[in-house]
Amino acid sequence: MMQMNEAERSTTSKWSDPVRNALFSDASGTSLRSQDEIKGNWSKLTAEQQNQIKQDCNTMQTASAAGAGSASGNASGSAAGTTPQVSGETTASTTTGSTSSGSAAGTAATGGAMTIAQLCTMVNAM
Repeated sequence: MMQMNEAERSTTSKWSDPVRNALFSDASGTSLRSQDEIKGNWSKLTAEQQNQIKQDCNTMQTASAAGAGSASGNASGSAAGTTPQVSGETTASTTTGSTSSGSAAGTAATGGAMTIAQLCTMVNAM
């Protein structure tokens, strides 16, 4: 089951059945299809449906970037300003940040479960 934030859940729940069926492998909309399946199904969607997905993705990515910017700024500031006294926490924060960034590329490349962010990056390139 994929983790989604509230904006992603709210947005994807409003997608029509043909859109949801093209992108998700389950009725609850929590398991994205593989990249190959999504690419194959993309051409079956109307231009209007494709544009709606892209618009929704842009909206979600903008909202996510605004929230991530604050978190990244705080994490970077903490990591840069801390000393070994807090190094356990800082290392975990730094690792978490790196894993999030790395997992977007790594997960898609290895065929693991894709995130909404990865889906949006992929459909915006199509």
